[in-house]
Parts: sequence; C-alpha cells; structure tokens
Amino acid sequence: MTDVELPQLSLQRYVELVKRRRWQLLPVSLVGLLVGGLVAFFIPRYYVAETLLEHQPLPGQPVDAREEDPFKSIVDSARTTIPLAVAETLEALKVPVYLAAGSYERTQIVKEFEDSVRAQDQNGEKGRQYALIRVTYKDRDGARAAPFLNTLVDVWTKKRIGQLREQVQQAERAARERELALNTAYETG
Repeated sequence: MTDVELPQLSLQRYVELVKRRRWQLLPVSLVGLLVGGLVAFFIPRYYVAETLLEHQPLPGQPVDAREEDPFKSIVDSARTTIPLAVAETLEALKVPVYLAAGSYERTQIVKEFEDSVRAQDQNGEKGRQYALIRVTYKDRDGARAAPFLNTLVDVWTKKRIGQLREQVQQAERAARERELALNTAYETG
C-alpha cells in the first residue's frame, strides 16, 4: 500500500483559495442569500404563548413512590381534555368570527384552534410528587395568542375543579346514604 499525501488544512490555504476564486463565489453567495430571503419572507410567522400547570395530588391521597408514574393518567387526561375546551374559550372571549359562523364553520374554526394547542408532560419521571404540564398555543395573531391561552387554561381549570368537586359530592352523598341505612338498620334491629 502506498500512503497518499493530503495537503494540510489551514486557514491560510483557505483564504488563498477564496482570493483566487472570489468572482466565482460571489454570485453563488448572492443567489443563496436571495433564495434564503425569499423563503424566509414567505414562511408565516407564528407567535407562541406557553404556560406551565402544576398538578398536586388530591388531599388525602398520598403519592405512591413505588409506582412507575403516579400522575400518568392525569397528564394523559390533560393532553386530551385541554384542546377540547377550545369551543368554550372562544365563546368566553366572544370571538366575532366564531359567534357569526354557522354550525359547520364553527366546527372548522374549533378544529383549527385545537390543532394549535399542545399539552405536554414536563417532568415525567418515576416517583414524582407533582405533575408539570406545559401548554402551548401557536397563532399568527400575536395579540390573540396570550389572552386565548390564559382563558383556555382558566376554562379548563374551572371545568377540572368542577369535576373533582362533583366526585367529592357524590362520595359524600353515598356516605350519607350508607350512614342513614346503617342507622336505620341499627335502630330497627
């Protein structure tokens, strides 16, 4: 085998090459800048609003550290239910395009907004004590992005708290009924 001698790579050699070929490099560089500028001009700009939600365990329900991910069901629920609160958010914000549209157009508008909302697990590790959920919303209208996301999170949070309160109220009703049945059975028996 023979060894092939390669020239040493150096900055000085590169500068000499550029000096010799500058008239060939200049038009190619200008065309590249022009094409890059045109592409950047036609790409729509998106404004991204994001927030973090922290979900603590319910009172009286300790977190099992041995469990793989104690908040997996809560985070999965948030991923699917946060985008579903878009219609109520559009009504709460009184968006004129949404309110003036017919039923088919409303479903299309809601679908478009739902596609722009993302909820992601931020700290999915074993044995965590709380869940962090990052909610992001992308929109071409910068003035609408942050208020929409804030209202969306507020609507979803109120809905979630309402569901949790309803579960507690049902458990209280069931406990009262059981207590009444046991007291009645004790008094009669």
